[in-house]
Formats: sequence, structure tokens, C-alpha cells
Amino acid sequence: MVRPRKWSEPWDSATVCPGHNFPAKWVIHVNGPTWNEADAAEKLEKTVKNLLTLADQKNLKSLAIPSIGSGRAGFPKQQAAQTILKAISNYFVNVMTSSLKQIYFVLKDMESIGIYTAELAKLDS
Repeated sequence: MVRPRKWSEPWDSATVCPGHNFPAKWVIHVNGPTWNEADAAEKLEKTVKNLLTLADQKNLKSLAIPSIGSGRAGFPKQQAAQTILKAISNYFVNVMTSSLKQIYFVLKDMESIGIYTAELAKLDS
């Protein structure tokens, strides 16, 4: 049985552990902010940057991420999508090289899929 543990890492931290029986070789856990915190969007951007940095440090080629913050953390789905996509875009503009070649979004409802599709289309235009 898996027992829940209290997260003791800072709000913007990213930690990695082996995937064990999971289909992924590595699992990266992040501790993102909640929507009601001051500067929540900026904190979410930093969390995503730390996630991408850790993925590069592990020399990962692909990464699957959920819409961080848009569940129990209370971010409006639109705001979470815009912030996450902005952070990803900024990351790749600012790093010289990256091992990451593909980023997949793991979204659990049609509303989120629609939002991410629309926001990604804006980036392409």
C-alpha cells in the first residue's frame, strides 16, 4: 500500500524519481502554487521552468505534463494553459540547447483539450 506523504519541498520545486512499473523511465514531481497565492502565475512559470530544467538535466527526449495547477490548486484552465505554454516557449527561447524534442500534454477533459488546442494555435500564428 502506498501511504501519502506530506510534500516538504518548496512551492516551485521539481524532483525526479525512477518510473518503476510506470511506462515512463522517470517521473518528475512538481510542487506548483495555488491560484489564491500572490503572484500565482509567475510562480507557475517558475515551476514549469524548473520542470524543464530538470528534464534537460536528466537528458530526457520527451516529456508528458498535465495542466499543472488547474485541478485542486484552483487555477482557471485558461490561465493555467496560457502560463504553462508561455513558460515552455520562454524556456526554449532562452536555453542554448535542449535534449527535449517532444512535449506531450496530458489533459483529462474536453474543455482543457480545447483550451490547449486554441492556445497552441495562437503560438503558431
